[in-house]
Amino acid sequence: MLSEGFHLLKWLGVAYLLCLGIRHLHRTVVGKALPSASLSGTATFSHGFLVSLTNPKTLLFFSAFFPQFISSTESYLQQITLLSETFLLLAMLLDSCYAILAAKLQALFGNHRLQRIQDGLSGTLFIGAGAWLATVRRI
Repeated sequence: MLSEGFHLLKWLGVAYLLCLGIRHLHRTVVGKALPSASLSGTATFSHGFLVSLTNPKTLLFFSAFFPQFISSTESYLQQITLLSETFLLLAMLLDSCYAILAAKLQALFGNHRLQRIQDGLSGTLFIGAGAWLATVRRI
């Protein structure tokens, strides 16, 4: 039963990667970017927060990483709060740096010709990854 679930998940992943690749290649050929919705800062933050909160990799990381730094002789709530606040501070600092860097590089990546090259490369890589995943016998 479990292997059947992984098999289904594999083929859903293949289909998703192929769809992404085809979309990117289509944008390369057509030459038009998909319309982007203009979101407020609050909406963008809320979306990012929900994505991070429901990310299974993040949940697994915290459940595997944090217990190593929790002492059974000290208050659990204080320790987990301190670790969480430290992580939050570092994440906000790094994400802010990424955002500032992206804003500075926007002029470079906003170039229409460069965007088409980037879409073509991304599409090719997505299709290649989907094809590779389809040929893998064991996950």
